[in-house]
Amino acid sequence: MKPSRKILVTILIFLILINIILVLYNSRNYFKETLNKGYDFSKTKIKFLAPETKSLPFKNGEEFVYRIDMGFIPLGRARLSFGGKIKIKGQDLYLIKFKTNTVNFKDTETIYAQPDTFLPVRIERDINMWGVSSKIVEEYNQKEKSVKITKTELGKTNVQTINSDSELQNVICMIYYYRLDNNIELGKTVNINLPLKKIAVEAKEIRKVKLPKGKFEAFILESVPGGYDLWFDTGKNRIPLKITGAITFGNAALVLLDFN
Repeated sequence: MKPSRKILVTILIFLILINIILVLYNSRNYFKETLNKGYDFSKTKIKFLAPETKSLPFKNGEEFVYRIDMGFIPLGRARLSFGGKIKIKGQDLYLIKFKTNTVNFKDTETIYAQPDTFLPVRIERDINMWGVSSKIVEEYNQKEKSVKITKTELGKTNVQTINSDSELQNVICMIYYYRLDNNIELGKTVNINLPLKKIAVEAKEIRKVKLPKGKFEAFILESVPGGYDLWFDTGKNRIPLKITGAITFGNAALVLLDFN
């Protein structure tokens, strides 16, 4: 009896394993379709798509942590993250988030940008300065070369429209544009049209720099008029090492501390 029982147990285990394999095999299409659909938030009508970043030198979920310096004084931290491609109302856009956190200033920017050009389409900002909360929404119409800015603070809403003679850019979006292949070239000057000013950014030199994260060889980009300095690692990922001009107060610089 004992050998017969062992044989029956072995056969039973074998049949269970076969059933498990068949279930997993038949379910493969379900899981594949679920992953490709992504996460659909019906309230916001935002649908996350499967990653499409083969042509980009950075991946979905990439995040940088910066120290905010005002001169030699550290003020706080900032985080810059790339959410990849999403679909909003039938339009494919890139999602970027930029968070600033200091003692008396907190700002969360949710940025939606055009693929390829990284021109801004919509920017939502939640700000808290000295305990006063405000919300700013920037709606860009690149065809009309304009931006509508709606600011709500202390129960009051103000709307301002800025018209220009060329497409409008944003500092954070500009960082990702420069990280695309061949967009940084020594001696090359690019004219950037920001909502409140026009600047020209030139790649001045390649220099070895030392940061809290370590030593890097960096492209040094400077603006005219001044106030917007950008350092990028010369490696294939074009890591943004230092950013000046991304924060609206003072001449604060973001210095790389860490990245994922």
